[in-house]
Amino acid sequence: MEQIKDNLITCDRCGSDAAYKQEITEKDYIVQCFGCGFCANSLMTKDSEFLVEQLKVLPDYIKNLLANQKMV
Repeated sequence: MEQIKDNLITCDRCGSDAAYKQEITEKDYIVQCFGCGFCANSLMTKDSEFLVEQLKVLPDYIKNLLANQKMV
């Protein structure tokens, strides 16, 4: 069984060196910054199939936030 890799990286939002990246699969990962609280994952990228499916059920305020970030 292959071991899941974890490591600290620099946060893209605040520049802190306390962001934690956990690789779920070879292409999927989760990032959480312990400095500013920013969270992201590889599934919620622009034009991803997962994001398109989620937009069908997400509330309008989330869709508006994503539109302001130019994600949709």
